Amino acid sequence: MDIQQEDKTCPQCAEAIKSDAKVCKHCNYEFTKKCPYCAETIKSEATICRFCHKNLNITQSPSPIQPTTKKPWYRSYIWLILFFLFLTPVWAIIILKDEEQSTGVKVLAGVILVFNVLWILSLFSS
Repeated sequence: MDIQQEDKTCPQCAEAIKSDAKVCKHCNYEFTKKCPYCAETIKSEATICRFCHKNLNITQSPSPIQPTTKKPWYRSYIWLILFFLFLTPVWAIIILKDEEQSTGVKVLAGVILVFNVLWILSLFSS
């Protein structure tokens, strides 16, 4: 007695086929899977990915795909904030010394200068 193990369904034609089948005997659908390293579609029996050439028989899980582009350090928000907070007092002092600036701009520069000086002093007092 030949007992066939038909416990898999073809995703193409929905017919029952052997669990170890590589091709559906009803519609010739070739079974595929996604490469865990590059996410390309490859044959289900593949042992090496034809796209990224990684060995698929390794039992450990692959490391997640990391983005290759990294922002430069000077594009970080913390640097922009520090740049603003430490250079606005310099700007304010230059504006306050300029005799041709209007009173409104000088008041704004003075308020910014006081705010920044208090903020910098609070950093050293904690």
